[in-house]
Amino acid sequence: MIDQYACIEYLSKYAAKGEPKSPVLAETFDIVLKNTDNKSDAQKTMKKIAMRTLGQRDFSAQETAHLLLSLKLYSTTFNVRPVSLYGSRRINPNQHNASAPCTKDSVLDLYAKRLRYVKDFPDIKKMSLVEFIEKYTLVKGKLVNQSSLIVPRVSPHYSPNPKGKFYFANINY
Repeated sequence: MIDQYACIEYLSKYAAKGEPKSPVLAETFDIVLKNTDNKSDAQKTMKKIAMRTLGQRDFSAQETAHLLLSLKLYSTTFNVRPVSLYGSRRINPNQHNASAPCTKDSVLDLYAKRLRYVKDFPDIKKMSLVEFIEKYTLVKGKLVNQSSLIVPRVSPHYSPNPKGKFYFANINY
């Protein structure tokens, strides 16, 4: 039986393995140093080397394989959902009726109006904003349970420290 930790350790070492020394950097040094005088400014020479080196980045073997096979370079088990505490609204692009609202409710507006969904979701009344965002979403005008793990990214970031610059009471609106 293969040791699980040994397998994970091997895979992490393999994925983080460095590539062989890049010929780009050596070629860049040769080209720049051959075309400069002994009396030229060292800072200017180093700037040229940095610009040539950064202009051509190296790809690791793993990154090249992923790109050639059209595989994702990363994946997560959750989705990040931005939440503005300013209550900004999005314009409703599908507005065909003149009497329909021209904006869509933000997540903050939806949370404020959550009591209209108490009949279908009795626990919604006691939820915090973060719990609400993690558990529910609006689909075609109906509140439904989230199908995936949601991590809210709340902005602006207020300080919990009363003496902090971004403490809620210190902010003027």
